[in-house]
Amino acid sequence: MDIPRFSGVKTFIRLPHLQTAEGIDFAVIGVPCDAGGTYRTGQRHAPESIRSESSILRAHNPVLGISPFEYCSGVDYGDLPVVPGYIKDTYQRIEDGLSPLIEADVFPILNGLSFKS
Repeated sequence: MDIPRFSGVKTFIRLPHLQTAEGIDFAVIGVPCDAGGTYRTGQRHAPESIRSESSILRAHNPVLGISPFEYCSGVDYGDLPVVPGYIKDTYQRIEDGLSPLIEADVFPILNGLSFKS
């Protein structure tokens, strides 16, 4: 609530943009990749689009009467590095990028990933 929704760096639900596994329960992570798509590709744009659209969401759900961030903490971890057109290299980079989070028992929430193998 410090800055208007239309300004600042776009993060998922305006979470802090941090690449850390300390003191968090989940991390929202973009994987801008559609290397396996052959028809109607464009999933590589999903992380940015999801972040932009999520800026209108609020931290409290009045219908359910719950504020999820009172029970868990999370960050927008940013995007994992990908190699456009090279699925095998991208898989390795995704695995390397997720390893520290998995080892720290942080729940990863990936968006934008599209593969066909």
